[in-house]
Amino acid sequence: MILGLGKGKKKADEEKAKAAAAEKKAEAPAKAAPDKTAKAAKPKTEKAEKADKAEKAAPRQFSTGKMDVKGAGISSERIHRLLLAPVISEKSTRATEANNQVVFKVLKDAAKPEIKVAVEKLFNVKVLDVQTLNVKGKNKGGQATRGRRSDWKKAYVTLAEGQQIDFGAGTKV
Repeated sequence: MILGLGKGKKKADEEKAKAAAAEKKAEAPAKAAPDKTAKAAKPKTEKAEKADKAEKAAPRQFSTGKMDVKGAGISSERIHRLLLAPVISEKSTRATEANNQVVFKVLKDAAKPEIKVAVEKLFNVKVLDVQTLNVKGKNKGGQATRGRRSDWKKAYVTLAEGQQIDFGAGTKV
């Protein structure tokens, strides 16, 4: 008998689907009964799959251990471009006095290990820790012209006991 003859279109479609499902079951090997103690694996979301692919494709090139320029894969040109300027303000001065920290304006794509290596190489000091934050630019402008300052990254670099960087050296008062 030809499928669909003398029957409605829905029934013909249902029969085709059942036939296809039966074929798949016949082809698939018998699976062992699932272990009741093991939890069922949840399907990954698209975001999680993309993160896994990115992690496999480009592993981090920095470690948390002691690094030198060659070991970290950082060129000397990158080291010199990484630190844009020291941030000299009341807050950064308090951080220097209280916690032996120095504050820098750095490139937006700078990583903490890169900043650590750059400060150690450029200023010949021992860095204990680096903390970074992204500073959002302010909206500025008057009635006619509106604008926005650029976002930038700030790094608080904690120096070892007895180490210091003096940015005011050589200035006349």
